Amino acid sequence: MKLFFKCLGWVGVSSVGLAVGGALLVLQFPQLLVNDRSFSLAIKKFVPSSYPITWSRERIDVRSMSFLKKEFSFRFDRFCVLDQADQAFSACFDRVSLRFVVDFSRLIPRLSVIGPIEITGGDIALNLDRLPSRPSAGPGKAFEMPRLAKTVLAGARIEEILLDLPRLRVQAGGKTAEGGLRIEKQPLKPWGLDGSASAQFEEGARADLTAHFIQEGSRASFQLDANYRQGAKKIAAHANGSVGRAGLQARFSGWASKLDPQLTRVDVNDCALSVKPVENGADYRLHCPMRASLPLPPPSLKVFGIPRQLGLVVSGEIHSPSLLPSMDRPLDGNLLVSIDPIISSLFTGGGHLGLRLNGKPAEFSKGKGAEAETDLFLKIPRFERIVTRLRGTSWDIPAPLRVLKGSFEVQAKGKTDLRQGVFPARLDTKLSSRSQALKIDASSVFEFHRAGGFNSGLDAEITLSDVQVELPRLDLAVPPRLMPDERIQAHHPVEAKKAEPSSFVYQVKIKTQEGHPLRVVSNLAKAPVPIDLDLTLDRTGNLSGPIRIERFPVVLFRQKATIDHFVLTLKEPRDASDVDGLIKIPHGDYTILIDVVGTISEPRVRVESEPPVPTNQLVSVLLYGDQQENLDSNQRASVGNTEAAFSQGAMGLASLYLFASTPVQSLLYDPTTRSVTARISLGGGTTLNLSGNGSQFQSVGLRKRLGPSWAVTTSVDQSKENPGAQIVTAFLEWIHRY
Repeated sequence: MKLFFKCLGWVGVSSVGLAVGGALLVLQFPQLLVNDRSFSLAIKKFVPSSYPITWSRERIDVRSMSFLKKEFSFRFDRFCVLDQADQAFSACFDRVSLRFVVDFSRLIPRLSVIGPIEITGGDIALNLDRLPSRPSAGPGKAFEMPRLAKTVLAGARIEEILLDLPRLRVQAGGKTAEGGLRIEKQPLKPWGLDGSASAQFEEGARADLTAHFIQEGSRASFQLDANYRQGAKKIAAHANGSVGRAGLQARFSGWASKLDPQLTRVDVNDCALSVKPVENGADYRLHCPMRASLPLPPPSLKVFGIPRQLGLVVSGEIHSPSLLPSMDRPLDGNLLVSIDPIISSLFTGGGHLGLRLNGKPAEFSKGKGAEAETDLFLKIPRFERIVTRLRGTSWDIPAPLRVLKGSFEVQAKGKTDLRQGVFPARLDTKLSSRSQALKIDASSVFEFHRAGGFNSGLDAEITLSDVQVELPRLDLAVPPRLMPDERIQAHHPVEAKKAEPSSFVYQVKIKTQEGHPLRVVSNLAKAPVPIDLDLTLDRTGNLSGPIRIERFPVVLFRQKATIDHFVLTLKEPRDASDVDGLIKIPHGDYTILIDVVGTISEPRVRVESEPPVPTNQLVSVLLYGDQQENLDSNQRASVGNTEAAFSQGAMGLASLYLFASTPVQSLLYDPTTRSVTARISLGGGTTLNLSGNGSQFQSVGLRKRLGPSWAVTTSVDQSKENPGAQIVTAFLEWIHRY
């Protein structure tokens, strides 16, 4: 047994001696272990056969710099590697040259020098769509270099590096980009890289990138320049900053032009971004001033002084649970887009758009985790400046609005997500003049949602809080223009195209504030006409609801009267709208009541009194201001015809008002055709001749006496053979009595 252990001891000592001797031999002659043959065997042993590595010529040199420090140099011509498993990549290089210095003075050898490294003439094809998916490292986990690799590389000095890849093709999403990449590190300088890349895309676009990195202690500074061009679209950007354990600090500047026909140019100046790693992720901060150049407005809009540039500031603070944000990890923070105040000679504007993030980016489009807030305003502080600027242009503000002075403001505020939203908006006007006022308080709500397609709607309510409008002077004694204006030309109606069904639904309510009716000032009324509105405009363009004229004094039939009420309830079709009115005319010991009911197309006029008086007596007083027994035969006939026309609904609203405002010389009524023919005195030897069915006049004419024997008569008649056409005639009369 002692002999066995003695032999075993000698074997152990011999083995250790052989190992030590072999190690010493390798240290003295490392080429015995590292050579062309051993390298080929290692490739076959450790590289899977599905990733074959080939080269046309190799050269491996090993030089002993000292007993424990060795230099290894590898050089290959036409070095290629191919992915036969997934066909995701292939790479061939004209020349690969690597140099390392290894220090064997410690138990684990270390690299003391890396470089020069030269990889040139690269031809690389990468298909990102075929890369096999890798299991996720899990939340909060990042790639860590193996501890052994850290030990081997610790303290290594980087010498010259040249990576020149003139042919680089990357395919992703069915699209291919081609370009080149060059990275260079000069010797005897701090650790850094200089690189450049260019790419040509299938759509004819080209991108160029240059980068410069320098190691400065525990941080690395960088500079990046990028350019992109596709047709008229151009983008140029510059970035610089530093990155290290404390995070990222960067500043950006650049511009983009022709990105959109409505956005001619965008400039970014001194945009600051910081990323700070924290225990549970990273905090992002952004402050980015921008200016957007708007397109030239059409010539007709230049008078408004629309600014050519719009200033914006994008700022925000966002927390990410990982250093790099992910579509599947929630973000928490705020983004704010502030619009610089817009100040011109005519208007001011501004506001902001905010975005609150509290969820996963992948769910933003589903209406989760992101909420936007809008607060915008546009104000016209002096409306009279708008009037002056637009005078004589195609936007000339007509009377009676052109005399108004005051302010006009629109404000839009609301919250939304990327799937649906609600935007309340307000309109406030404070306009007035000596005899007019236009104070409107309008509110609206715009809604949209994307479920099942984009659908939107508008619900608006316009409240006329204080409105008084002055009508132009109306004088019924001035004869109307019977000949058509030569500047107005008739056009043949164009057949309207069938409208496409729209998903936009709207409803607009127009009403007066309670106790503050709309007031209309007219020379035909002794006091402002008070009008209450409660109208609704729907998506079909139909306007419905009541228009109520409240009590006000007037002069009718040359007598003082009172409109007790007049209500017009709009319906579709418009001729079917209901009317309900009552006029009171005091006369002596009784009051004449004119009651108007029915529809616009067929109103019924009833003449009564309190206490009751015969109808023919009331009509006589209205038309001629006297009792029937005091009238001549023609006047008594006109009274009878008027009474018949009233009772059978042949008197329209327009004709009623005309007869009530001017003296009636005579009136004829044909009960068979329900047509009315009237002769009305306009004064100065002029008479107006009307003929029609009450709701519409088929013939309108004027007769003007030119002296004791001469008169001229003109008339406009509706053609019976050609509906819609008019016939204009004129006669010169000579009158001589024998």
